[in-house]
Amino acid sequence: MPAPDVAALLMRMDPAMADEARTAVEWLTGGEPLESVTQLDVCEFLWFTLPLKVDGDRARLARALGRLLELGGMERYAELCASPVTQRVLRVYARDGEDAGTAAYQEALEATGVLPPDVPELRWSTIMGPEEMGAHVACSAALELALQSGSRVDRVELTREWLTRPRADLGGDSWLNRVHGERLNRWVLGRGEARRELAQPFEVRLHAPVPLDPSLEPVARRLITSEADEIALLLLADGSAWPAAALHERVVLISGTGSDVPDRLLSLALAATEHDGVRLTPTGQLVALAALRTHALRPRKYVTPG
Repeated sequence: MPAPDVAALLMRMDPAMADEARTAVEWLTGGEPLESVTQLDVCEFLWFTLPLKVDGDRARLARALGRLLELGGMERYAELCASPVTQRVLRVYARDGEDAGTAAYQEALEATGVLPPDVPELRWSTIMGPEEMGAHVACSAALELALQSGSRVDRVELTREWLTRPRADLGGDSWLNRVHGERLNRWVLGRGEARRELAQPFEVRLHAPVPLDPSLEPVARRLITSEADEIALLLLADGSAWPAAALHERVVLISGTGSDVPDRLLSLALAATEHDGVRLTPTGQLVALAALRTHALRPRKYVTPG
């Protein structure tokens, strides 16, 4: 079936409805071909972008988009435009405001089954870079296809498969490696030149999982609770020895506050005090690297002031 030609479809519509459909489809596709649109794209437009970012009669815009999609042979997506769920979500925004509308949108989106869930290897960010967005879109498309085939879908297992499988279109890489690489790069390029110089040597080392005794994994997960903790570990993780006073001074200089991480590591026997200062044990270095990797790969989230 030939790809839908938006201009030709608009010519087949009533002029007033065509104007509204043009506005809606431009927001929906962002200039990309109409055939690249997925169910997730349509739902996010109808239930989030349309009520929050597009001026005009939202219900009419949704109907106009639905008519265009119907003419383009995309009946399943057209039905979403006029569905009771879309009408309800738009009413909630209009009646109860943005917070209630956003909650209704998130509930409706989860119910579609095409929203990729968090998996053990990856918790999705609410602020995604290009690689993570590509992975999210690919996983959503796979879920949509599986649901439409009538198969019983384990959303977590299917998402894991799509994230971890080497892909020819990625040159043999996996989406998971791409997302991790992107997050590590953003972590390295984080706050300030002094911190960036400390983090840079660890970027490549942290790409692969750090081998760690399972009993120490909870320690690594809890080790970083502040920027100062991160700075202290960056200074110690390569096995360098630091006099306690000099280490504290350097951490305060870069982060603005002190850290008790060295004391915690000493109490756990993951660091030792030598004649030249505090130094991590070999096991302590592994714990520090695992903690830094977990911290660097954490999902990026919106922060609500107050």
